[in-house]
Amino acid sequence: MSAALIFSAFIKLLIIASPASAIALLLALTPNQSVRRRGATAAVACSVAAGILLCFAIAGPLLFRFFNISMQAFKIAGGIFLLRIGLSIFVDADAEEPSGPVPAVAVPRDVAITPLGVPMICGPGMISTTMLFGSDLTSWVGTVGLCFSVILTLGSLFGMLWLSAKYSECISPFTLKLASKLTGIFVLALGFLVMAGGIGIFLGRGSAI
Repeated sequence: MSAALIFSAFIKLLIIASPASAIALLLALTPNQSVRRRGATAAVACSVAAGILLCFAIAGPLLFRFFNISMQAFKIAGGIFLLRIGLSIFVDADAEEPSGPVPAVAVPRDVAITPLGVPMICGPGMISTTMLFGSDLTSWVGTVGLCFSVILTLGSLFGMLWLSAKYSECISPFTLKLASKLTGIFVLALGFLVMAGGIGIFLGRGSAI
């Protein structure tokens, strides 16, 4: 897996991780936590997500062979799923924000593992995209490169979450909404590319991803 492919996987995974949505959830569910506590919450969430994604990055090809799933079929299905995820992110950005502070009873005691780590950061979209990248790999070198992309993605996301915790008073709801909308558009475009790649393989015209 070349440096260009590692960077490409990193960018696509980071987009699908939807940093704006993760930041909004972190800030909403930890209104009374200190910056240090919020940073620890973000660290645990990203670590859990990284562990799960690394497992799928390594075991993805084995799952394809075990269930006898072809790469083109998974790409078509994965592309459709990413289209749905992108549309959901785009539409959810227009949802009305709840007025007033979040009631203490509605906030879980520890939100690091769930819902922040799973399914916010490591959701079906991230898992399926990681497996899509893994389906094209034919050597352990490529698998190592994909694992590096996963670690780089979650490390960058943690940096964004930590900065948002430190400068939460500077982040406006409009900024998060705009970022979510842009993320939704990029995920929609990526889903179309993945689906087109699967159809291209099916028709014998090569892959678009």
